[in-house]
Amino acid sequence: MKKRIIIVTNKMQRGGVESALIPMLQVLVSQQYDITLLLIHRGGEWESRIPQGIMVEYADAIANPKEEIISLVKKGKFISAFIKAYYTFRVIHSKSPLIQSSYQSKLYHKSRDSYDIAISYYTPTGIPTFIVKNRINAKEKIVWIHFDISMTLQYSKKMSGLFNSYNQIICVSKDARDSFIHFLRNNKNISKKTFISYNLLDTERIDRLKDEVCSQYDICSVGRLVKCKGFDIAIKALRILQDKGLKLSWAVCGGGYEEERLKKLIAENQLEDSFFLLGSQDNPYKFINHSRIYVQTSLNEGYCLALQEARYLKKPIITTRFSGALEQIIDGETGLIVEATPEAVSRSIEQLINNAELQSTLIRNLQKSRADNTSYNVSYYLEH
Repeated sequence: MKKRIIIVTNKMQRGGVESALIPMLQVLVSQQYDITLLLIHRGGEWESRIPQGIMVEYADAIANPKEEIISLVKKGKFISAFIKAYYTFRVIHSKSPLIQSSYQSKLYHKSRDSYDIAISYYTPTGIPTFIVKNRINAKEKIVWIHFDISMTLQYSKKMSGLFNSYNQIICVSKDARDSFIHFLRNNKNISKKTFISYNLLDTERIDRLKDEVCSQYDICSVGRLVKCKGFDIAIKALRILQDKGLKLSWAVCGGGYEEERLKKLIAENQLEDSFFLLGSQDNPYKFINHSRIYVQTSLNEGYCLALQEARYLKKPIITTRFSGALEQIIDGETGLIVEATPEAVSRSIEQLINNAELQSTLIRNLQKSRADNTSYNVSYYLEH
């Protein structure tokens, strides 16, 4: 009998977590698992990319808490109405995002089905972690860590209790695992059930799309427009380069809440004609492929799928030092690793852009390495 697996994530939007999930789903379907994908939110741009054979469900959350509570009262379900009202109140008044997510998960209906394995894929914090813990019946529960937990959490005791509910903890890089274990070091059982599973790439899609015609830029970066991606560092670095007489163009593929602030910073630095926010792109690979170099300015990452994609496309790479970067890049051999400051980034760009021999060396070494992680057996931890 096929194992029944349910995977819970937020939304199939364009992003690194979702880009890693799709090839994982492809592998699991090919291995004859019975897969259900539970999405917290509808309408993600990449819902159409969910592989055939995946059962897609949507969490039944409250769209209008007041209306639902009134409806329950009219039906005479006073206890249910009180519970909904209580958790709605706690969500509204919670100061901690962690606690808020915990209470918010209580507003979702419990799954009627039972599964062999339930996976919270979008973690460490967020509603999926609590949905799997509190609302899904499964023989085994797994949480998938995509970030450096020390950069996102502040409540180690509460998180320790949360992760005690899971049978396995999967991290996407060695650094992410080390950081996770260190953060919860007072929990002696954590290290025994925490493992590494590197992200897979959808190489077929990358190969199909990378040669599409597009505008060409000297530098390309990919990532959501959020603070942890460090795009303010990129803008300031380009200003330094421009002041030195290097007329370079820099494009960023990605959208997010920082867009307006970054646009203002671009204008303040008079870079409207050289630093371009291209928005969320369904095909960022063509921009990476047609650029001269790839630069990642993140402050923290778990593994960084965009960096992995640039490696696969054999681009000369500059990356800031973050969790996962040291596992992907050998400094001076397959890329340059620098500190996350405008000065350090600008110096490395100037060094690389003016040194064709160094570019060739990085490309040649990348061609000898593998970036797709296809040799990794993604289903290993589902069978052990």
